Amino acid sequence: MQEKLSGINSVREALNGSRKVHRIYVLKERQDNRLQEIIALARTRGIKIEEASRQQLEQLAGNDWHQGVVARVEAIPMSAWKILLNEPQKEQNLLLSLSWMVWKIRKIWELSSGPLNVPVFMG
Repeated sequence: MQEKLSGINSVREALNGSRKVHRIYVLKERQDNRLQEIIALARTRGIKIEEASRQQLEQLAGNDWHQGVVARVEAIPMSAWKILLNEPQKEQNLLLSLSWMVWKIRKIWELSSGPLNVPVFMG
């Protein structure tokens, strides 16, 4: 099963982590250092990179705050979530898990009711 991640930090973390990244979609018009770093990481891992228009990225991401990059990644199995939530070995893993869950809640809310602006504080 696959899911999509959008945004510079989310995609970079997926590329640096152990999740399988199937493909990266990047905004044709964006040519800055942060996006070039993601492209370089994807190339070193042999991941296919496709250029896309803003409209295509919005359709892929399901939102307009993709920051010019969307990745198709292997979904995290539910068993992995149970381990992270029940036996967090690192505080960072738990914070990452909670951040991901907040993102999913926002996504579900947007699909049913429109944008939800809930700040996430990490620190």
